[in-house]
Amino acid sequence: MHRNIVRFCALAALGLLAACSLVMWNGADAAPQAGQQPFRNAVEQREEVIRELREIKLLIKEQNALLRTLAPKGAPHAH
Repeated sequence: MHRNIVRFCALAALGLLAACSLVMWNGADAAPQAGQQPFRNAVEQREEVIRELREIKLLIKEQNALLRTLAPKGAPHAH
């Protein structure tokens, strides 16, 4: 019985060592690539957000126009 406990502990330690080495090995790829900024340029990011908001605004206008055409006649419009 004592041998089984020792064998189990040895296998558990080996498995833990293997798992830790895999985590450390995969973590080495987390560093940013050479020449690549870790974060995007704030000005470019702001311009992209503005561009996307304008697209959303146009889509909402189109959706509202479509909903108005599908609304029953005589129904009050919420502004």
